[in-house]
Amino acid sequence: ATTRYLADRQRALLALQGLQERLASQLRDAPDDAAASAPAVPSLEALGTPLEPGPWGEPPRVLTREDGGWELCDAGPDDTFETRDDLCVGPAYIYFQF
Repeated sequence: ATTRYLADRQRALLALQGLQERLASQLRDAPDDAAASAPAVPSLEALGTPLEPGPWGEPPRVLTREDGGWELCDAGPDDTFETRDDLCVGPAYIYFQF
């Protein structure tokens, strides 16, 4: 059971990372005028492809954080979002220090 859980977790993480990269690319490639009016939270529907369910049955969702940021999450084995077993990835940020 543990081996299957770890394999499912790895599969979900890879899928989330791929979607996160597509979302980041979509936001990065938006025209300047669209970027200025774009919401801070990306839309999975805007990717234009149906989302595959994760290993535990639910498709991923974009969840907003209290700080206004966002995370892309899989509901985990309990198929309920915003619980302790969720698997989430956030957008990649690059910080420059001057």
